[in-house]
Amino acid sequence: MDYFILKDNEHLGPYGADVIVRFLKQGKISKNQLLWREGLSKPRRFDDLFKPVKKKHLKKEIPTVSQKKVTTNTLAVKLPPLPIEAQIPNIDNIPSVRRYKKKVQPKRAIHIETYTPSLKDQVIDKTKEFGKWSYPLIVEFARTSKDITLHLKELKISHKRLKQVSVFMVLLVVVAFGIKFIPKGVDLDRPAKMSLTDFNRLKKIVGLPTLKTQLGYVLSKDKKTLWVATNLKGSGEVTAKFKSIKNRSLGQAVEFYSTGQLSNHLVEFKKFKFNKGARLFDALYEIEIKSTKPLSLSYWDKMKGENSIVMNYVGKGLVSSYNATQFKTLLGKMIQQKRKNTKDFWLEIGEKYKTVKMITSQIQDGIDDIFNKNKDQWEMGIINFENQYRQSWGQFFTAFVKANDKSYAKYAKKKFEDKAEVLAYYNNLSNLAIQIGENSMATLEVLQGLNLEKVTSEMWDEIHEKAIQEFKKIQDQCDENMKKIEQLTE
Repeated sequence: MDYFILKDNEHLGPYGADVIVRFLKQGKISKNQLLWREGLSKPRRFDDLFKPVKKKHLKKEIPTVSQKKVTTNTLAVKLPPLPIEAQIPNIDNIPSVRRYKKKVQPKRAIHIETYTPSLKDQVIDKTKEFGKWSYPLIVEFARTSKDITLHLKELKISHKRLKQVSVFMVLLVVVAFGIKFIPKGVDLDRPAKMSLTDFNRLKKIVGLPTLKTQLGYVLSKDKKTLWVATNLKGSGEVTAKFKSIKNRSLGQAVEFYSTGQLSNHLVEFKKFKFNKGARLFDALYEIEIKSTKPLSLSYWDKMKGENSIVMNYVGKGLVSSYNATQFKTLLGKMIQQKRKNTKDFWLEIGEKYKTVKMITSQIQDGIDDIFNKNKDQWEMGIINFENQYRQSWGQFFTAFVKANDKSYAKYAKKKFEDKAEVLAYYNNLSNLAIQIGENSMATLEVLQGLNLEKVTSEMWDEIHEKAIQEFKKIQDQCDENMKKIEQLTE
């Protein structure tokens, strides 16, 4: 069965059913295309004639007429007049369009020269102007004027609405520009080793007003990295000096220097030069941080009229991987332990001074005994003193020095209120023991070398006084140290 295609006020065809279907697949016609064949009272749409259309149900037909455009003069059959549906209704008579035109530009009219109902995706290339603005009118054709009215209502564009959209787009561009180029300000980037709690604490420091320089410090858990945050704006190289405050450290006294790069309110120190100590400790520090030159400001800050400054901070701060409360608790416990260690040390060291004084006194008594003998017993007195020193006093001081060195190593690992002073007492004890031994042997050599026949009584008293003088000094030093220890342990 052959069909005619109604297009551009003409009848094209006739075409077989398979050709019509192929035209649809090729996009030459749409499903709304008006078709006519013999037996129809009026043209009908493709969808009405072929629903559902499946290729296997279509009979192969060979067009009986050439597929060229055929006008009504060449057709053997009488073609129907173009259907009413193919006529463009007067858009001016559509209420919605009429009201819109009256509101926007009542003197303007819409004119459409031709009607193309077959191609849904085509747009009438005529410009319909309403006032200042120009809009393309997209018409999807329907079978009745009521359908056309509905589509026109759906596609109607408001002049006021377009202005609102334009203003919104401008604002959107401005906001996008701002988001891209306005600096983030105090939004820090958290280092991988920094805990979230420490990071939030530093953010509060950074957010403080810039009227006064404020700094915050965080020490990594492994004590190898130090972060410093500031409320100052700008970037550049800074140098820092840290010196721990006495009795306010969880470790030994430390003093170090470092250099880092300040960027986005944060500087990271990783390399340190130590003047005292060998590693970082949680402690309260005296701090100096300075920039080598004025900090560089961002373009946005310069636009706001802000000036570059040289960072120059001097003050005190807690450098720790703990918060202030935790540090205070740990420091209190450590101080308490130090006091206990110190008290135990003073009690022990006091007993050692008593022992040293006692042995020194015995040596002095042995020397006195030599000088109290007659000349005939002189040599025997010297031999007895030498034997007693080697078998008793000398062995004691040798063992004392060795034991004292072991105690020194043990206490060197402990914590004291003043560790340097504690260790100094151990050194003093060892030095006293060595000095007593040297004085004893020196005195013995002097006595062995005396020629008693040439020694007068005046010379004898002088030699005696010199021999015991150094031993008296050692005993006086022991008495003085024991008095200090008694005051510390009261």
